[in-house]
Amino acid sequence: MQFLRRISKEPKGFRAFQRQLSTTKDFTYDPEIKPMLLKNRTYKDFLKTIPFPIQIGRGITTELNQPNVLSKAFYLKTFLYAASETWTKLAKDYIKALHEENFDFFEKTVEKNLVDKIRQFYAATEAGNIRLDLIEPEPEKFNTTMEKDKIVKGAFIERQLNYGDTDYMVNIRPGKETYELKPKTARIDFSKVIMLDQFLNPDDIDKDRKNYKKNQYLIEIQTNLKLILVKKHGDEIVYGNDDFDNFETHYMQVENRRDFFQTTPYVITDFDFILAGNPHIKKTVM
Repeated sequence: MQFLRRISKEPKGFRAFQRQLSTTKDFTYDPEIKPMLLKNRTYKDFLKTIPFPIQIGRGITTELNQPNVLSKAFYLKTFLYAASETWTKLAKDYIKALHEENFDFFEKTVEKNLVDKIRQFYAATEAGNIRLDLIEPEPEKFNTTMEKDKIVKGAFIERQLNYGDTDYMVNIRPGKETYELKPKTARIDFSKVIMLDQFLNPDDIDKDRKNYKKNQYLIEIQTNLKLILVKKHGDEIVYGNDDFDNFETHYMQVENRRDFFQTTPYVITDFDFILAGNPHIKKTVM
């Protein structure tokens, strides 16, 4: 069991390594419509009303960051190569799924709150007669870095399976959050919820809740694969970064079950902080 526990965690010393790397990065969503990205000014006010599922034109740079031996990207690719490749593919698939309106991908891989945001986005773009187009240079380039990670106990990946904030005793520490349901909380029937975690049984939700653990990772993705908005009929660009030679930097939050014997696929629970991290438990409205 000790051997299983060791290989299921990040390499020894990784958290200490992270602490050595200070960051001034902005981990928030910026809703401002950028003048440099606005190609058709008649859409300026309309774009402010759209619930975007990705921040178009975020963090534009002229070149990829080059990892050195002290960088997180170097550490990740050296010691967590398989995870890095998986996260890169997941980000690529998400961007392409947005372009293709691929709800088969969304419903299997994206948490429901973010799927709802995506549906609202498509409804808004349909009303405005605009659509997403994909800037797809060859070759596609990605630079993937894990910015943050933590363990969450007592809260499920699917937010709709969790109760409100007044129903929990919450303990938040660096790298770990614990949500313990108060004993007298009125139980909810979860039998009709579609489970992304294949190992969850709707009949045993509250029994499993106390010991449920998940990993949460914040991943930085630098890539030349970009989405732009164009008019629905034709190719006139409305908004976005259509330069094939530069890159954008996006942030993807992913989660999976933390269990030695039941490994679940990663679920995208937020992208570019659109959902402000997609809180684990619902805020109670007074």
